[in-house]
Amino acid sequence: FFSLSQHECSIVMAESNELPPASSEPHRAKSSRLRRQASDDDFSDGSSDELETICGFLHKQGKFGFWHKRWFLLQGTTLSYTQDEWGEGAKSFILMNFTIFESNSKKHAFRLVHNEGKPAFHLAAINEEQMAPWW
Repeated sequence: FFSLSQHECSIVMAESNELPPASSEPHRAKSSRLRRQASDDDFSDGSSDELETICGFLHKQGKFGFWHKRWFLLQGTTLSYTQDEWGEGAKSFILMNFTIFESNSKKHAFRLVHNEGKPAFHLAAINEEQMAPWW
């Protein structure tokens, strides 16, 4: 469970009911903020004060292929998500042993793939501006 209001985040993404656009072309490679958090070399216990807290809505692809808007919170090396910013029923995981890939399934999308074969997370923002804080 987490409860972090928008004013407590270093970076907050605006809410939108739009879905991320479909993509038919590859995206350019970027240096990912999530990639830095997921790196084994930089792994810490997530308590570092110098790491920004980022929160906002992203779309997460479910196991049946449908996209669902979820509230995400990146705090240190912990990524959490829930249906809304109030945090009930939150799911969290430490970004250790994950690799970040851009995804061609939608524009402004990426995949978090666990190096030990656990299911991947497919996430997308609605536009480049909404994607920037996570990248």
